[in-house]
Amino acid sequence: FYISEEENGYCLTTGNYIKNVDIKSLRGRLNYVNNLDAEGLEDFYEKRLFDFDINSETRAGLGLIDLRIKSGEKLDFDFIKVDNANSFYTLRVKIKK
Repeated sequence: FYISEEENGYCLTTGNYIKNVDIKSLRGRLNYVNNLDAEGLEDFYEKRLFDFDINSETRAGLGLIDLRIKSGEKLDFDFIKVDNANSFYTLRVKIKK
């Protein structure tokens, strides 16, 4: 995890290893959250707050939803294949000053 300063704000970046078989699910969650508008995000957050089953591709964790709401920006992510079993993913979000 690191924070970098840019001209108009800050960029929060994190990364971790992920099993290749789990990429499709995480990518689906990130894309789902990224495609919601502000009202949709708020509704989804409230519904998700009391729903403890997060196994569906459209059920992102509260942290991802919260990052998207508080930053007002889409989440930027990437997956880099390490080997046949694992990849490294990065997640970035920009925060305006």
